[in-house]
Amino acid sequence: MNKGVWFSLAALYVTGVAECLECLSCLNITDPNDCQATTQCASGQSCFLQTVHTDNDLRYNMGCQTNQQCKSSTVNPNGIIGRSISTRQQYSCHECCSTNNCNAHMCVHGKPSECKDDETIDCARMSSIFNLCDDFHHAKLTCPKFCGLCQLVDGNWAEWSAWSTCSVTCDNGTNTRTRTCSNPSPSNGGLNCNGSSIGSKVCTMQLCPVHGNWTGWSAWSGCSVSCDVGLRKKWRTCTNPKPDPLGDYCEGDSNEYAVCLNDPCDARSKHVSAFL
Repeated sequence: MNKGVWFSLAALYVTGVAECLECLSCLNITDPNDCQATTQCASGQSCFLQTVHTDNDLRYNMGCQTNQQCKSSTVNPNGIIGRSISTRQQYSCHECCSTNNCNAHMCVHGKPSECKDDETIDCARMSSIFNLCDDFHHAKLTCPKFCGLCQLVDGNWAEWSAWSTCSVTCDNGTNTRTRTCSNPSPSNGGLNCNGSSIGSKVCTMQLCPVHGNWTGWSAWSGCSVSCDVGLRKKWRTCTNPKPDPLGDYCEGDSNEYAVCLNDPCDARSKHVSAFL
């Protein structure tokens, strides 16, 4: 491409000559082609389409975007807008265009089937002026053959595993699932997969039973008699907490006894406590 033409196109794109675009405008839709609403952009804005990818759910946002945000360095440092090798668009980034109602079809770019350079770009000139090949994560999408990047492979996620069983048998727990960056695995300097290899969600089981537990022991009582040999006791209750109908009662005794020795007494003076 002629150098003058290249910079003219770049200036046209960045400055956003079209100052009053009409763009399709919808949020959180499953198919951009279903969007019928439109909005009038302000000066310095272009139409955009954003992909939002969560687990296996893909949604789209459409509307107007300031021209300064219509570049890859703003929305994703590892990708060129409209040039992901999987869908020609990086997830969570914006593609922008500067003609009316163009944002319904910005994500239908074809995936490259062979290693070849973009015929609209003069790779040698771009390399000499901007050192294109030094930024190989961008160069692989435009000039992979010229820059010797045909063997570079970015990683892509394999399918999620099945959800695990709940981590608990009662109350609230967690289901988990995993995925691997193996479809394909990254090689020869390619990017690793973006995102988490582990997914989780809350699982709710039946209520857990409440098992009983002892309170602390009381203080020892007084002796059961006022003279000779008697007994004293301490006690506890199964109320910490009290078991519900499905719970287990406390194990062990609720009362404990100990011998107490007093002075000898005759038949007239002995008194027996009522606690026994």
